[in-house]
Amino acid sequence: MDEVGYLPALYSLSEAVFIGGSLSPYGGHNIIEPAVFKKPIIIGPYYYNFKEIVGEFLKEEAILVVEKDNLVSSLEKIFSQQSLRELYGQRALRVVEKNRGGLKKVIDFVCLKYI
Repeated sequence: MDEVGYLPALYSLSEAVFIGGSLSPYGGHNIIEPAVFKKPIIIGPYYYNFKEIVGEFLKEEAILVVEKDNLVSSLEKIFSQQSLRELYGQRALRVVEKNRGGLKKVIDFVCLKYI
């Protein structure tokens, strides 16, 4: 089944989220969606299509970037430690909250500068 709209429901039910496509040069999916649900997020090294967003999460230590070789051990670690899942989930949500209101900021800037 290749349909749109199911991921948010699955994210809300999950303990942690691995972003598919990020272990190969396809690039991953949007990491903001699972972050809104306060979920720890694991991605592979191919996130070129979300580079800036991932950069924000990396600055806050709110995401785990893994290679194929250590995916299983990283999953074992995150699933065996509830406190670690909670920590990464809280950090991820904090990044989202910190960056909310971007459109309003742009509109305010344009209005103040050019009107």
